[in-house]
Amino acid sequence: CKICAGPHDFKACTSRREPKCANCGGNHVASYGACKVARAAAAVHVRKVSPGDLNAKTAACPNPSYVKVTPPSASPPSRAES
Repeated sequence: CKICAGPHDFKACTSRREPKCANCGGNHVASYGACKVARAAAAVHVRKVSPGDLNAKTAACPNPSYVKVTPPSASPPSRAES
């Protein structure tokens, strides 16, 4: 339970007035954004990618030319003359 750290779903929790963090044991719910233990655990999973980390498989494809992606038409569009 994210409210009391018990072995039940948070929707069935009866200890809402006395929260206990499942991460650190503190007197807040486990989803509390300022919990230092939860934040430290989440930081392990976050990886910042720097430009030097990119390789050919992960690099974005350059924008294709409009000419290359536009199929040829039977006749070019006409321009109105003044």
